[in-house]
Amino acid sequence: MAVQHQRRPAAGTRPRAEHVRPPVLDLLPLHLEPELVEVVAHQLGRRLLRAGEARRRDQAQREVDQAPLVDPEIHRHRVNSLSRRRRRAVSVAENKALVRRFYEEAWDQGNTDFAYEVFADDYVRHDFRPTEALPGPAGQKKIADDFRAAFPDLEVKVDLIIGEGDFVVGRWTATGTHRAPWAGQAPTGRPMTLSAVNVFRFDSGKVVEIWNHRDDLGLMQQLGAEIYAGARPDAGRS
Repeated sequence: MAVQHQRRPAAGTRPRAEHVRPPVLDLLPLHLEPELVEVVAHQLGRRLLRAGEARRRDQAQREVDQAPLVDPEIHRHRVNSLSRRRRRAVSVAENKALVRRFYEEAWDQGNTDFAYEVFADDYVRHDFRPTEALPGPAGQKKIADDFRAAFPDLEVKVDLIIGEGDFVVGRWTATGTHRAPWAGQAPTGRPMTLSAVNVFRFDSGKVVEIWNHRDDLGLMQQLGAEIYAGARPDAGRS
């Protein structure tokens, strides 16, 4: 087999670097004139480079657009929503604290003037009893005054307070001794235990509506009143 000899470069010259065909040339038409190949390839390469940069910019912009906190409107909406939730949480906590103070100060400790700090002047009262109280905070003050006068050793224990939105629900238990007339009943000296639930609706830090659920019939029975579920046992007897 014949041995092929490679030609050595002439003295004083550098070996020619192996020519690598640029990939961009594969995109050129086959019939393009040779003298235009380099020029067109150069321009085409620049365009492809710019197109790649444009695609990267578009991708980066899409990522920015899809980021939820970059949009000022979305960010402002989320901040405002969070602020409103925090304000509502603070408001509910303050309303619950005010109801607790009303039970403890006005009813348990006898500071009935505290009703003026709790109730709006035009608050609405819903009650199972047919009697009507004075309007405004003065009505709530008189209810507490009359009750404490009838049971001077009155003690009120707060069992439960729940708050949600504009509403606060409180359950309490009272104990005392019947020492003065109450609801038409002469003093009996009997001890009593009374439980009740109140639903308060708040607006601007004041109670504007209240629903009372108090076991007055159970209290009257403890004081000696005859309470029947239906007709009297001796009804119909001659």
